[in-house]
Amino acid sequence: MTRRRTALVGREPELARLDGFLQRAFVGGEALVVAGDPGVGKTSLLRYVVDRCVHHDAVVLQGSGTEVEIETGFAALHQLLYPYRERLEQLDSRHRVTLGVCLGLVDGPPPQRSAVGAASVALISQLAREHPVLVAVDDVQWVDRPSADVLAVVASHVAGQRVALLATVRDGTRSFFDHGTLPHLWVGPLNGSDSAALLEQREPMLPRATRDWILAQATGNPLAILELPLDAVATSWTVAPALSTRLQGLFAPRIQQLPRSARTFLLCMALEASGDLGVVLAAAARQATEADARLCAQRGLVTLDRVGATVQATHPLVRSTVVGLASWSERREAHRALAAANAGSLVRRAQHLAAAAVGRDEAVAGLLEESAEELLRRGDGAGAVAALLRSAELSREPRKRGRRLAQAAYVGAEVTGDLGGVSSLLAQARRDVPPAEQSLATATAAAYLLLNGDGDVRTSHRLLVAALQGRGDGEVSDSVRVEAVFTLLWICFFAGHSELWKPFHAELARLGPRAPQSLRLCAATFATPVVTGASARPELHEAIAAFEVQADPAQVVLVARAAFYLDELNACRTALWRAAEGDDEGETVTLAIAAWMLLGFEAYLDGQWDEAVRYCERGLELTQRHGFELLSWPGRYGLALVAAARGKDDVAASFTDEMLQWAQPRGVLSVMAYAHHAAAVSALGHRDFETAYRHASQVSAPGVIEPGLAHALWLMMDLVDAAVHSNRQAEALAHVEAMRAARVEQLSSRYALILAGCEALVAGPDRTHEAFQRALGTKEVDRWPFELARIQLAYGEQLRRARLHTRARDQLVAALEGFTLLRAEPWAARARSELAAGTSRHASVGAVVELTTRELEVATLAATGLTNTQIGARLGASPRTVAAHLSRVLAKLQLTSRAGLRDALRGTAVSG
Repeated sequence: MTRRRTALVGREPELARLDGFLQRAFVGGEALVVAGDPGVGKTSLLRYVVDRCVHHDAVVLQGSGTEVEIETGFAALHQLLYPYRERLEQLDSRHRVTLGVCLGLVDGPPPQRSAVGAASVALISQLAREHPVLVAVDDVQWVDRPSADVLAVVASHVAGQRVALLATVRDGTRSFFDHGTLPHLWVGPLNGSDSAALLEQREPMLPRATRDWILAQATGNPLAILELPLDAVATSWTVAPALSTRLQGLFAPRIQQLPRSARTFLLCMALEASGDLGVVLAAAARQATEADARLCAQRGLVTLDRVGATVQATHPLVRSTVVGLASWSERREAHRALAAANAGSLVRRAQHLAAAAVGRDEAVAGLLEESAEELLRRGDGAGAVAALLRSAELSREPRKRGRRLAQAAYVGAEVTGDLGGVSSLLAQARRDVPPAEQSLATATAAAYLLLNGDGDVRTSHRLLVAALQGRGDGEVSDSVRVEAVFTLLWICFFAGHSELWKPFHAELARLGPRAPQSLRLCAATFATPVVTGASARPELHEAIAAFEVQADPAQVVLVARAAFYLDELNACRTALWRAAEGDDEGETVTLAIAAWMLLGFEAYLDGQWDEAVRYCERGLELTQRHGFELLSWPGRYGLALVAAARGKDDVAASFTDEMLQWAQPRGVLSVMAYAHHAAAVSALGHRDFETAYRHASQVSAPGVIEPGLAHALWLMMDLVDAAVHSNRQAEALAHVEAMRAARVEQLSSRYALILAGCEALVAGPDRTHEAFQRALGTKEVDRWPFELARIQLAYGEQLRRARLHTRARDQLVAALEGFTLLRAEPWAARARSELAAGTSRHASVGAVVELTTRELEVATLAATGLTNTQIGARLGASPRTVAAHLSRVLAKLQLTSRAGLRDALRGTAVSG
């Protein structure tokens, strides 16, 4: 059946937005990201913009991401720039050589990504001097990381040039391309009338029953509307599967109806990411011909470009459906044929042979090792690591496997910086096989550097686990193995994925009693604190007590980390101070960074928030000076948390955006939890309970204390608080039950206070008072000022709503005092609002003394014993101004000194 081109029905607003975007961009530069679900029409909108470029006499640089090439460095950039390779001659020599090496046109030292970004901008700028330029990238979520980094550089340089950057992204997917700060065009499903109009345009003669069935199944998805008519009669679904699965199923019948030769052509096309029509035809030549290619194009499955000799799937789901329908033997045969057809491309030939390999294959392993050198010459360090890891997996001999793992380690260690010395290291590794111990030590360093640089938790984990499992107990010393296991622990902690912990526990068990105390403690409190944290407390106390005898900075920091989730940092304070001040320039700089961060969180929990900010800023400054990006995130989190609680929303949002933009594409769940926590605290302070719930539930679903993500403990109260205030009582109850089941109260007195406070929040009306009294009576309640003030605020709110106004005032004044001391202004405002509401409606005239907001703040601080100078420093006022406020307060309250302030404040109201 010949397909008619269908107009973009129902997309008038989107087309108008895109027309305006193109007009503006071709004058002064602009970037835009089109986002939406699969099949919603993102690619069609991108093609519309590409077609419009004819009217603007514009140059189009077009490319797309593909799942099979996401690990091939600069694959997408090659698509964009290779057609304009002849223009490289017009660049200066530095940019010309950089892009020439990157595109595989010339040999040369591997370029750094920053140099590739600058050279790409130079080439695009040169093109833009003659014509407007559109950089169009489809499916940016599958663009490889090096290309994504270059696209980010291009996006930041389009302003002031005649350059438009347009990318499409599948909503809800992670991407190496950092597009969070760019403008977005969100494309949703079509409404009912537009869906019906599109279907009428596509298939005007359909019976009514069939038409209604199609519209119901498609749920406004344009691709489903266009594809379902072909299969509606033959298909009968009683239960609709997920849309993405359903859409893939739409292509399946059309593919299965093709002759075998055409299916072979399609499979080779799907597996060959280069889009080279000649290579695909050569690989399929034993069964397929150009007639099969034309048939696939006629069926709407591929597009053929005779001029450029390329072939592409009409939609990414065509590619995935073709691969999914093929058997393993068919895919293996296609990969082998593609390897033969790619005889001139070492990298692609090696990749295809590796995909076809079964079991150990030394010939393919050697080829992958050679391809790693080629990838390095192009500047694709991450691709080289992937090739070497696969090479190690295919190696027959243990010595060669170890050597290739060591090579991957060397490359991994260098990939975060200048790659210039990596080739010589590879050559040395071939001449001198490193001893087993050096291989594991190198893999440890490489995994850490990969994690700290790119934040690649999966590759770091895979690299280190392979090295650990490849070494017998007698092959390496305990110290080398312990360091490797410690590094694996940090990888698992930051990743936050439960499934990554299994190899760690296996390696810890392998060490047995040889595991040092600090490793056992960190394993108990970081891996699964809700399961093993409480039982580790006695041993933790022993380790802390040992600081008085031997306070080795490394042991101090490790034990203090173990103390973090058990809220025992205060006992480590003195030793941490020595570690923090001992050496911030030499070999122990990472210990100093960690010590400052830990001191910051100890001060935060203790209510010394100004100190917390200073300590986190000190640690953060060291991470920036020495390039330890991963270690910077706890410091940014600490600053974000204080800013959020104090109402410095711009500062908090800046930090949370940075954390999410870095962590989400990499799947680093701990850093994502940091960001969501700060955002939740900010939203709760402003009574935006829906937003707070959305952020808190991103870390742990209601009723689940996420086992692999230790930091979920820090958001328990936020989730329950937000759920209660957003009328999600069932979710709040479920989370409290999960906290009880996990017995979090055994971890520390803070968690006991949090659990009791959350139980009070969900208690029935007849048990509320008793539950809050029990919460306020928990052990060491005064150690946790922010949590205490929040529970007092919640109790005061409940009492006021129960018309128990005097008791409500007691709790609300106490909460206000706590928040004022912390300078948590949004929370203090909530307490003042509750006080005002209770007083204005129910207090008798003459029984209440009215103070202004500033007078109440001054009086509250004075009641705690602070001097006028100290109060002024807190409130940003001079001591004289404070004295004037205090004088008026004493007169209104009929007091002659500060001594009676605390009791007198219980009978005050806020007048504004």
